[in-house]
Amino acid sequence: MNISKSIILSSAFLSFTTLAGAASVSYNNTFTLDIPTQTKTSAPVVTEFKVTGVFLDNAILSGYFDITNGQITSADMKVSGINETFTLDHNGNGDFSTHNGVNVWQNVDLSADGNVLSLDLLLAPGVTDLKNYAGGQLCDASHNCGTQSSYYLPEHDNDPLLKSGAAAPEPTAMSLIGAGLGALGLAFRRRSVKK
Repeated sequence: MNISKSIILSSAFLSFTTLAGAASVSYNNTFTLDIPTQTKTSAPVVTEFKVTGVFLDNAILSGYFDITNGQITSADMKVSGINETFTLDHNGNGDFSTHNGVNVWQNVDLSADGNVLSLDLLLAPGVTDLKNYAGGQLCDASHNCGTQSSYYLPEHDNDPLLKSGAAAPEPTAMSLIGAGLGALGLAFRRRSVKK
């Protein structure tokens, strides 16, 4: 008898059960082999936002920040005229506040070699956290967030307020791959229908 037939015949006597996160395999009720199973945890949801803006002194703001499970976890920003890259401070992920009836995620603090950048995000009505943040305007000098405004503080200068700015979600790599595969499938379908 060859090995493949032996395995098929032997498998008739095997029983397999799963109980409370462990798998158990029994052979003809003579021995049991317990195999621990892994519990799957969902990967953290990370959304990257592209940030653009202009300050009252015409310095240009550009860069990215990441939100993971409702918290700003990393940031990489540039302000024209400053060579260093701004990154999150120790408590840079900010907090919720209301200014003149407007919901704001305020005090997203970043620094770069003695320079300070503080961003405030305008939230949609009814939103009080970043779990479902979909991007939007940054708080600026037009008072779109009441008295709150984003600014940067150069090491030896005043603190220019943001004239205008926004954060827009970047498409994730997986959604781009999915869109590409969908388009490829549609192209093949159209090609097969024409034949």
